[in-house]
Amino acid sequence: MQKNRQFFETVAGRPGCSQPALIVEFGSEPLSQEGNTMFGPGAYRRDPSEGITAPADLPQPEIVPYSRNDLRQSCPRCGHSAYRDKQSQRTLHDVGNLAVWCPRDRLVTDSQHYCMQCRKYFSAARSDLAPPGSHDTPRVIDLAVRMVVEDGVPYRPARWPLWRDHRVFVPCATLQNWGEAGGKKGADTHGPALPGLGLGGMFGLRGRR
Repeated sequence: MQKNRQFFETVAGRPGCSQPALIVEFGSEPLSQEGNTMFGPGAYRRDPSEGITAPADLPQPEIVPYSRNDLRQSCPRCGHSAYRDKQSQRTLHDVGNLAVWCPRDRLVTDSQHYCMQCRKYFSAARSDLAPPGSHDTPRVIDLAVRMVVEDGVPYRPARWPLWRDHRVFVPCATLQNWGEAGGKKGADTHGPALPGLGLGGMFGLRGRR
């Protein structure tokens, strides 16, 4: 046996296995399968947005239209079927599209209705798309809270892996609000305080929203 080669026996060669043992050979030569030479893992692909400090230089988001534009809606107060009176649009930040390295925004078109009995306006239900007053989908909020609460990543450093892995940029103040709310809600599981919050500074982007 040559010194630069090693032989490893697979699980098939263990006692009690009826199949013949398979021997895998590793050496200095490239691995070969059916005449095609296979080399090692691919080269490191640098994130094209790494080092960006100006929000205007970030990739433009992919716009995904979403409709909650109904002709009639039941009034949440009296149950009367109310016709659509007007329409509005709202942009929600969602988990990005890693296939094209860009963020993703949902452009939600929803309807506003007027109840003739209550004489009041109401909008189509959209609490499942985003919490009231929020511009981020529940998926984004869950990812951010899990990172700062469960993994204990400080607010500012957490912005970079959120952008790198999910193409979502969340301002530090928003992360802090979500993290503190998540920490209080899950105090029995994660302890009375969040570890290492507010430390350091990475990913020097400033608030986009």
